[in-house]
Amino acid sequence: MQAQSKLLNLQRSLYKYLKDNLSSSYYINYSYYRDPNIQNYNQWIDIHWINTESGWGPKTIVRLNCCSIIKEDQYGVELAKMRDEVINVLNVDEIQMYDFSTDPLNPTIIDGVSFYPRYDKDMEMPNEAGDTVAVWSIDFRIYWWRPDINP
Repeated sequence: MQAQSKLLNLQRSLYKYLKDNLSSSYYINYSYYRDPNIQNYNQWIDIHWINTESGWGPKTIVRLNCCSIIKEDQYGVELAKMRDEVINVLNVDEIQMYDFSTDPLNPTIIDGVSFYPRYDKDMEMPNEAGDTVAVWSIDFRIYWWRPDINP
């Protein structure tokens, strides 16, 4: 695996884990600022990588913005359920890292390399899209174990 593939594999491994473990009713937007497919959903999750450094000192932070159409969820009940589900799904000891560089559709497990999401904070954000979309933001710190750091 090439060095530049490490971050991409981390990002895609998290996306794969969320896709495999979250409710199928949520759209997971990980690549576009305003993905045109979002308009087909009442709820979706935007994934933003805030800081993407590796090692002991620097930290990798991922922000998951849970979004809900206010017209369809006036009291925010579904948004709160989505927030709780995201926090519960990522409350795990470790997530397996995959190598997407050889075959992006059928990634292979990278033996001995895992990453560990740790809840940092969550907060209600200002409404978006002219007050039509409610947003709840969740931050996780991502730690990863690599054999070259800790054999």
